[in-house]
Amino acid sequence: MNGLLKHEKLAYTVEEVCELISLSRAKVYRLMDLGELQSIVIGRCRRITVTQLTAFLEAKERSSKSLPQSVFEVAFGVSTPQKSRRNK
Repeated sequence: MNGLLKHEKLAYTVEEVCELISLSRAKVYRLMDLGELQSIVIGRCRRITVTQLTAFLEAKERSSKSLPQSVFEVAFGVSTPQKSRRNK
């Protein structure tokens, strides 16, 4: 059976996507404008398909796994300072 048929809906409105992924309406439209989140237009209605939403979330998951490991690296853009080792 096709994986899409497991979902209740095949496409969502922008407002539904906002609720699903806890983002503001402006942020979702910005992601679409940047091409990070794909969408379709049917007449005058914009919809985000399950496939498009899944692809977006999977891409974000992949990119978050490649982020720096420490808060220090994120905040300052450098490696975590090594603790000094004293000779014993």
